[in-house]
Amino acid sequence: MVSSEELDKPSVDIALLASMLRAFTTTVVIGYRPFFDYMRSIHSEISTPRNPDNYGNRSTHRDIPIYPRWLNVDTIAEFSEMFTTALVQRYAGYFDQVRILPLEGGFINHFFCDIVRAESTCRYFQLHPALHANKSPPARTNCEGGVAKECVDE
Repeated sequence: MVSSEELDKPSVDIALLASMLRAFTTTVVIGYRPFFDYMRSIHSEISTPRNPDNYGNRSTHRDIPIYPRWLNVDTIAEFSEMFTTALVQRYAGYFDQVRILPLEGGFINHFFCDIVRAESTCRYFQLHPALHANKSPPARTNCEGGVAKECVDE
């Protein structure tokens, strides 16, 4: 099993990856979350001090405007390259089995029970449902700190 969020970057050499995995039966599993939840998550990652790389050092966290000002046609185009639909198109060109699993609603259970077919792990997660670790934080009502419906039109 190979797993990395880095595999969503457009710079990944998928042809090389596919050639290295040719001897194995490979299923590519891509997590899905609604697009604007994904964009909010990206914004949160690049605008906090805990992430010094900030997706390729595009800027420092202090340079990132609040979400409603950051979200525009250019950022949507830039980060769409790493969204589910673009990933499926890129990986399907090299792998026969590409699956999409929603990050909400039992991702871990579906992954271990239906794709990996790891019976013991499947049973464990059926008895102890996994908490959703990547859930986006709730929208804030403060226009300076996050997205709120009354802030989006600013």
